[in-house]
This record gives sequence, C-alpha cells and structure tokens, in this order.
Amino acid sequence: MRNGNHNGRISVHAISRNHVVILGFDATDEAMQGLLGFGIRRSCDADGESYFLRGYKPFKEIYPQPKPGVFYSSFEHPIQSFIWGDYTVEPGKTYVYEVVPVYGKPKNLAYGESVKVEIQAEPLENDEHEIYFNRGVAASQAYAIKFGEKKPDKITDPQLHKDVYEWLSRGLFEAIIKFIEQAQDDTFKIRAALYELDYLPVMEALKKAQVRGTDVKIIYHDKEDSQAHDNETVLFNAGFSLDDKNTTFARRKSGGIFHNKFFILYKDDEPVQVFTGSTNISEGGIFGHSNVGHCIKNQTIAEKYHQFWEALKTDPSQSDLDDIVENIQPDIDADDFPDGVSVIFSPRKQDTMLDTYVKAFSKAQSLANLTLPFNIDVRFMSELERKTEAVRYIVLNKDKEPDKKKKGTDIVLKEGMDYVQHFRADGDVYIAPGGFIEKDWEQWMKETLTGFNGSTVQYIHTKFLIVDALSDTPLVITGSANFSAPSTDSNDENMLIIKGNKRVADIYLGEFFRIYDHLYFRYIVTKFATDSEGGFLESDSQKWLASYRNPKSSKFKKRRVFSYGFPQ
Repeated sequence: MRNGNHNGRISVHAISRNHVVILGFDATDEAMQGLLGFGIRRSCDADGESYFLRGYKPFKEIYPQPKPGVFYSSFEHPIQSFIWGDYTVEPGKTYVYEVVPVYGKPKNLAYGESVKVEIQAEPLENDEHEIYFNRGVAASQAYAIKFGEKKPDKITDPQLHKDVYEWLSRGLFEAIIKFIEQAQDDTFKIRAALYELDYLPVMEALKKAQVRGTDVKIIYHDKEDSQAHDNETVLFNAGFSLDDKNTTFARRKSGGIFHNKFFILYKDDEPVQVFTGSTNISEGGIFGHSNVGHCIKNQTIAEKYHQFWEALKTDPSQSDLDDIVENIQPDIDADDFPDGVSVIFSPRKQDTMLDTYVKAFSKAQSLANLTLPFNIDVRFMSELERKTEAVRYIVLNKDKEPDKKKKGTDIVLKEGMDYVQHFRADGDVYIAPGGFIEKDWEQWMKETLTGFNGSTVQYIHTKFLIVDALSDTPLVITGSANFSAPSTDSNDENMLIIKGNKRVADIYLGEFFRIYDHLYFRYIVTKFATDSEGGFLESDSQKWLASYRNPKSSKFKKRRVFSYGFPQ
C-alpha cells in the first residue's frame, strides 16, 4: 500500500509491507534552509499508542558520551535522512505518521509545520501471494537488548527459548506449518522437493498430515554427503522410510545440486498452491540467515510445479531434465515478460536466462535491488560498472572477493578486492555486505550471530531481484537460484517472475531495505572507529544535506525515487 501528503514545504511518502513501513521525505529549497532533520511521531489507535520514533544517534552537544543500548527521541534528536524505515509495525494495523521538520540549534530547537500520512501495514493473508520473511538479523541491537549475548540454542529458560525462536522466525516457520496443516484429510495431497530437510518439526508436521490421510511424497537431496546424512536422519526420526519410491524419493543424479525448496498442495487431485522461496528446511534456513517463503495460490503455476515435481521423482540425469523443464517453460526474454506470474525451472541447456535476469536489471529506470548470497557473476558486474540514472542496491554476504581463485564466471574483481570500496565513487551503486558489531563500542552493544549457518552464508540467503518497485509495472524475480551460471544450467532450481504486482513489489522492497539498512549501518559503524564524530548527528544542517542536494549523488537519486513530491 502507498499513500502520501504534503503541506507545500514538506512531503511524506509512505509505502507499507507486512512488517515494514518505508517513509520517503522531501523538502523545498526554502524548507531545507537550516533543516536539522525530521521528528517522526507514530500513532496507532488499535494499540492506543502515540510517540516519537527513536534512533541511535544523538547530538554531541546534548549527549557527548552516548551509552550502549540507548535510543534517542527523534523529536529532540531528529532523523537526518530523507528515507526512514519503521520495522516494528504489525501486519494489518493502521498507522498515522506525523513528520515534523526540525530547525534551530541542538540546545534550542525549533519546529516547522508538520505533515501527516495514514497507512495500513499489509495483511499477511492474500488470495494469491502470501510472503513471509524471517527476522534474518540475530546479530542486532534488538536481539542484544531482548536476549543478551547467548546464541539462541544456548538459552535454557523454556519461555525465553520459545520467545527467541518466535522472534527469529517472524512468522516464517509458522507459515510453513500453516501451509502443511491445510491438508486435513484424504482429499488433499502434498508434494515436497527439498535440498535440506533436517529441521524435525517440519518433517513431523508432514508425518501428521500423512496420518490424517493426506497423500504425502517427498523428494530429497541424497548425494552421499553430510547434508544427505542429515536429511535421512531426520526423515527416519520423523517416521518416514528412506527412498522407498512410494513416499520418499532420493535425488542423486542432478548435474549440480538438488537446490529446490518447495511444497505443492493439492485438493481433489488438482494442484492449487505452492510454497517456495529461498528457505531451506533447517534451523539455519528458518531461524538464521535472511530468507523468504512465498506462498502462491495460482493453479496454472501450481500445475507447472506439479509437472516439474513429477519429472524430479524419477531422478533424471541433467540432460534428460533440461529437456523437460524447457518444455514446461521455454526461455523468456526480459522484453517479453508477461503480466502476472511466470516460473522458470532449472537446469537448462544454456544459461541464457541469466542473461535475461541481467537484462531485466539493466532496464531499471529509477531503482533496482538485488540480493546475492554468494558471488557476483561477471555479467552482473559488467552491468554495475555501467553508468545509469537508476540507483542500484546490492546486498552481499561478504564485502570482499575471496582470495582463492574460483572457476567460472564468478571471478569479477582482483583477488581480495573490496566490493564496497570498488563502487564507492559510483553515484549509482550502493552495496551492503554482511557484518555485525563484535564488541561493545560507544553507543552500540556487542551483537551475536545465531551460529546456525557456518562461516560462508551467515547473513543472507535470499535470491531476489526487484526492478522499479515503485512504478506502475514493477518486476520481482525470486526463488532458489543464486543468479549464477551453475544455478541456471546445472542445479535443480525454481524461480518466479512476477510482473505488475505492486503489492508483491512493495513487500519485497520493504524487506530488502530492512536488511540493507541493517547491514549497511554495520559497515558504517566500522568506519566510525576512525571518525570520532561519526556516531553523532550533524549540528550544521548543510553537512548532512549536501549529498541529498547534489544531483550526482546516489542519495539525491534515492531521495528523488522515494519522494511523494508536491502535487497540486
């Protein structure tokens, strides 16, 4: 949902998602004179609450030695940004935001005329798309304040243990169980294709569905590695036999890896819904690094997944499977994406769909967003090097190319080169790498990773691309494939292409910036270590406003993209 308002001097644009409201501010040249930032009052009648949102940065003149874990009211310590995300809203509730321009001096503030906007956070339930992102940020100030320094699985208090897992899930685990529990009797069927299925509660939910009379069948990764061992252990513990060719089917002949993570729901033998996305059915997938579960209620798409699942059941070779998947859905050019939903399965005979994804990314007129849990393919890198009017935002797990050379097209920079530094001078590209605050430092508390995700993919695991999210014809591409050559022409994968659905684009965009802002903030904090003023607000308005007023700056472009403007 989107709404906006202005008073002739200040404007506010609200874009809502399930758990997120993004606010884009703008100001006339006159209103920018002496502007110290914005105070933001949030009101919600359903909660009976009305208060000013808070931030981490104070004015040094007021708090010269800020303490860890302390937040500061934006009424007295205004937000010095033209874009702000409220990541504490609840789905379905209506909020009113009153934005107040702040002027004067830190110890003698003055306030201009405010402007209000009302917006409802998107409900989770929907007739076609239900989208669930986990928290994905255990290493956060919020976790440190709520749960301390202990990793989730080390918390022994039963209620606190339950609370921390619910907080990390943020509805994702519950959505998976809800999807399965729709199957209440023998008029339903469930089909699953899972790379990782070692989180026992989900397998137990499938077993309970089977006991209720539902026909349950599961294809699972089984290439004689540690993941295969974990899969078989949990299947057995949940009460399933192994590779019996009736309920369970081992996938061994995939050319790359069997990387799918989807369920299909059938009613009266007709496929009616699919639950897909980037989420492995593991503790790390659900409660650790950032992931999405996307439930799509579209019988045409569900039928295509059914055809794909039936092909996978026979454990075909790569050469046999790529013929099948291209018959289900041939390649699509980025200029020819139809309105609505399409689905692309892998492996394919060639990696031309990767070229299509890059082309779609290149067509952005104002804004493009991309999450890459592994490396940047050379084709995306070439596109990022190109100057454009659009602002491109990328989220990565690591800020550097690995020192060890790799085969294929993922080598794109010099060994060990820093992606963020490489693009710093570019006014079009913003990159946020994974990171966390490893010890108490000034006003920030020590943060703790969950420990669920090893050392390679600790922060993000989503694979989605958004093009011109705020336009009338936004594009979202999302699924299991990593936007790499192997995920296109070797692995078993699935990707949704969703064109023209503003609600879907709004949800993905809000969650993108929630993770982007979280990680980029931590990147900036590491820079503060050599900048004694970095943790404070600017008391000179022109210092923080300069980049937002410079047409060559990415902040200027971002302000323009999110602005509601001043319509007559």
